[in-house]
Amino acid sequence: MGSRITPSQKEKITHGAALVTVAGTCFEAAFWDRPMQMMVFPLFAALGLAACIWMYRHHRVISDTHTSAIGYAGPGYAELVGTAAMLPGTPLATPGGTACCWYTAWDANRIAWVGSKYRQSIEPFLLVDDTGVCVVLPEGIGAIGTGHESSWNDGKKRGHARMLLAGSALYAVGELVRLQDAAPQLVAKLARLDINALIALVRNADHAALQRETPQRAAPNPEVAKLLALREPRDRRLFWIASEAPDTLGSN
Repeated sequence: MGSRITPSQKEKITHGAALVTVAGTCFEAAFWDRPMQMMVFPLFAALGLAACIWMYRHHRVISDTHTSAIGYAGPGYAELVGTAAMLPGTPLATPGGTACCWYTAWDANRIAWVGSKYRQSIEPFLLVDDTGVCVVLPEGIGAIGTGHESSWNDGKKRGHARMLLAGSALYAVGELVRLQDAAPQLVAKLARLDINALIALVRNADHAALQRETPQRAAPNPEVAKLLALREPRDRRLFWIASEAPDTLGSN
C-alpha cells in the first residue's frame, strides 16, 4: 500500500502519455488532403514537441517527489499511494448513472459528436492507505488513467466517461494542506467518519464494502479535525491521479 513507485515506472507513464499525444495528432493530420497536410503538419509537429517538453517537466516533478504515508505526512507537496473511497453521504455518478468517486465525461447528440460537452466532477473523495485517510479536492486535477470507462446512449444523447471507482488503487500527487484550512465545511460533514474502520476495509481489500458505503461512527470522531486534504498546488505544480497499483504502473 505504501510502497514507492520506482522512477522507471513513472517514466513509462509520462513518456507513454507524450507518445500518445504525438501519435494522435499525426494520425489526425494524415486524413486531410495533401495541401492541408503541408500547411498543418508542421503545426502538429510543434504541438507534439511542446507536449513532449511538458510531459518531461512533469516526469521530473514526479521523479523528484517522495512517496509519503498519509498517517505520517505533513503539509507540502506530496506523492500518495492508496485506495479510493467515496465521501460518506455524497453519492456521485457519471451522467450515464455509474456510481464512482470521480469522473470525466463527454456527451453529445445521438447522431454526431459535434457540439459535444466535456464535464469533470469536482466533488471531494477519499484516498486511504494503511496509515490514514486524506480528502482529495479534485478541482483542477488531471488523470493519467482511471482504470474504468463506460458509454451510454438514451436515444437522444450519447456519451462516454472515464471514472475512478471506490476500491480502486490510486496514485496521486499534489499539495497537502490541513482540511480545516482548505475546506472547513467538510470537517463538519465528515464528523462521524470511522477512520479506523475505513482503513481496515482497505487493508483487507474489501472493495465490495467500499463501493456500498463509507463507514461512520455513532458519535463525532475528534480525529477528523486532523485530516489533510490534497488539492491543486497554488504554485501550478503537477496535480494528477492514476488508478493503477504501484507494482503495475506503466507495465501495460
